[in-house]
This record gives sequence, C-alpha cells and structure tokens, in this order.
Amino acid sequence: MEEMLQLNGQKSIIIVSGANMRGWSERMINDELQIVRNAGVVQIQREISDSINIQDFKMLRFYQRSYVRREKKIMNKELDDVADPSDAFLLEEMGELA
Repeated sequence: MEEMLQLNGQKSIIIVSGANMRGWSERMINDELQIVRNAGVVQIQREISDSINIQDFKMLRFYQRSYVRREKKIMNKELDDVADPSDAFLLEEMGELA
C-alpha cells in the first residue's frame, strides 16, 4: 500500500495486490481506468504486466495533454522521465505516444 500527499493536502492511497505477473488482464475496464484518472499519483510498477502499465501511461498522457495545455512542455518532460531507460519494451511502446 502506498500513501501519497497531494498538493491540496488530500491523501491518495493506492493498493496493489500481488507481486507477480500472473492474473492480470490485458486491458483495464472503464471503472478501473476511472480510478486511475482520479488518482493524484500513479506509480508504474514492474510486478504489474506491461500491458496494464502502458494502458495507464497512455491514458494519463491523453488527459495530461488535454487538461494542462499551457504547461505541455514541462509535463511532457516529466512523463518522458518516467520510463527506465534500460527497459526496451516499455520505451518501444512509449514511442507510439509521440
């Protein structure tokens, strides 16, 4: 369980079960994506399947672009820094976002 403090002082709690790659669906359903959309912080974790992490990242990237246009350059830099440079698969998927 992670607990993060948002800028407005509210707490975001993220609970992720499981420490392996089994049991994850390939895609998240809309209810699950809504939770991610409303989270103050989303942590991409290696024990979650790449398909779920990439789906979250793409969805967050879409909302980031549509919500904060005036800070686009700064926010893109922060999102681009999320990936581990040694993870070729994730970098390849992220390349589709440009």
